[in-house]
Amino acid sequence: MTRHRQSSDARLIKAFGLIGYGGLILGLALVALAIGGAAGGRGGWYWAAVGAVVVVGVAVGLLIAGRRLSRRQPAEVRVQEDPLQPEVTAEEEDRYEARYRAGTDPGQ
Repeated sequence: MTRHRQSSDARLIKAFGLIGYGGLILGLALVALAIGGAAGGRGGWYWAAVGAVVVVGVAVGLLIAGRRLSRRQPAEVRVQEDPLQPEVTAEEEDRYEARYRAGTDPGQ
């Protein structure tokens, strides 16, 4: 049976991912402001460009750190239950084996 990671680790990894992706969105907005400011001839566009570089750098760093923290645990330890392929009980696994692996189709 699959063990679940402690909630403090899972919360930290999720926070890194959430802040990282939010930072990427903010960085894209700052890039758009910098490009628009440079194209419009406005002064100060370089501050938006510097901000974009810093924000994107921190965001990518957070995403990398979250991924590394996640990979540090054994493969059988999950951050959360997979919504597409949830954890299966032994009874459900036996029923599946009996129905589909034995060649019997429950739809017939």
